[in-house]
Amino acid sequence: LVRTANLLRNSRERNQWLQKEDVLSQTEPTNKKTTSLSATPTLTAPDIQWLEELESTALKHVGNFDLTADFLATELFTSRTQLFRRVKQLTGLTLTQYIREIRMQHARHLLETHSCSSVKAAAFAVGYKKVDSFSQNFKAHFGKLPSSYL
Repeated sequence: LVRTANLLRNSRERNQWLQKEDVLSQTEPTNKKTTSLSATPTLTAPDIQWLEELESTALKHVGNFDLTADFLATELFTSRTQLFRRVKQLTGLTLTQYIREIRMQHARHLLETHSCSSVKAAAFAVGYKKVDSFSQNFKAHFGKLPSSYL
């Protein structure tokens, strides 16, 4: 009974908070230049700090073939579920998409700065075991083959 009462109380409080947020957003002056991005929630300082920690951890281990949710959760001292929720809430990406984005951006940087002498070296440097898979993902992401950067 106590648990049910707490669930109902939490639900009422959440609904009241959402209604208050809707009222606040309706009373704010609207700007004609606002885009759909302005509807996204603003990030707080702890959120930004957590995202920076996630990014630095991901970049530090970008070459690890086993860069997975379990690995990142362990490194960030959080559960897998919480990691998935927080990444989705703050970035709008799933964790898999986020890791792929980090890998692709790092690979592009390596290829543009000529830090890698071949596509195979770039693929291994960002944690891909199969060069064909890396090339396909790179082309789908950037619209160019990685070899065009060499």
